[in-house]
Amino acid sequence: MNVFLIFSAKDSDFFQIEKFTKILKEKNKIKDVFYWDGSKGSIALYIKDKMDKSDVVILFCSESTRLSDAVAMEWEMADRMGKSIIPIFQNHSNIPLLLSSRLGVEFKRNDLKGTIEKSYQLILKEADVKSNHISTQSQIKQSDLEFVQEVESLLMRNVI
Repeated sequence: MNVFLIFSAKDSDFFQIEKFTKILKEKNKIKDVFYWDGSKGSIALYIKDKMDKSDVVILFCSESTRLSDAVAMEWEMADRMGKSIIPIFQNHSNIPLLLSSRLGVEFKRNDLKGTIEKSYQLILKEADVKSNHISTQSQIKQSDLEFVQEVESLLMRNVI
């Protein structure tokens, strides 16, 4: 699984983004963790490419995040793309209103590993929900196909 991180650059030290990324990448089912660090060419192309490749998005919520138009554009893009978004917050009031009903993780600066473990468990849960949704969609498509085949069969026998 790939994870995309969204945060305000002002908060990278507070949320310990580099350390968070390193520890999260060590988790069993995490293939890669992406985030914009300012050194990777075009921000728009990088974010679009990496978000496309990501299964889950983590949004680090703070006062800076709440006030940042750039951060808002990123999480809104993730939402439009149908990505699961997990808010990580110290103060619930900093979670964007449209995301406030989603499951999130309270950030505990003195327990970064605990915060990461809770985030990882939510990532696995979100990935499982998405996988079940895709499985259900494919079952529906299969039943649609079976229905079409049955109708075609009846038409060929002039029953309908």
